Amino acid sequence: MKTIEKYLIKKIRHMSGNVITIGCNDTLLDEINKNNNILNCNVLNNMLRTSGKYTSAGRMKRINIKKFKRKFKKKKTDYMIVDIQDVLPYAKRFVSSSVYITKGELYIYTNEVNDKVDEMINKYQRFHTKVEKITNEDGCVYKIDCTNGKVKRLQEIKYLWKDTIDNIIDLIGDYLIN
Repeated sequence: MKTIEKYLIKKIRHMSGNVITIGCNDTLLDEINKNNNILNCNVLNNMLRTSGKYTSAGRMKRINIKKFKRKFKKKKTDYMIVDIQDVLPYAKRFVSSSVYITKGELYIYTNEVNDKVDEMINKYQRFHTKVEKITNEDGCVYKIDCTNGKVKRLQEIKYLWKDTIDNIIDLIGDYLIN
């Protein structure tokens, strides 16, 4: 078992309340299922589980990632566990939505660290969150404390425009260089 999974399993055993997982594998979902302190677990990914026990009635529900902010209320989720590879295409909206929804801690794990991952993690500091990086030999885990995180609508729109303009400038620069 990977050291990232061992670290996350250790954290899952101490969790209680509502949990959202995005892109987690079966071992993490089994550990969440074993924990009796977790009241509700929402699984947000498009992969179908082979056993079917995660899609049946019970504590786990499947929700589309694009309907993320509409589905959940403000500061009602205690923990989130996210695989960053599943969220990178939605990074522009995911950062503010995850801070808006989570009142506890957010765990983002990855096997490879590149510029896009660092850029996405730096966006969390805009919303007054504490970011801690835990590095292992097979990847890293970012522990983001969202207890003091605040998302204001005008602030969210301002950063959305800023990120869009930065992406356009990068595309123009790449086009001119090539």
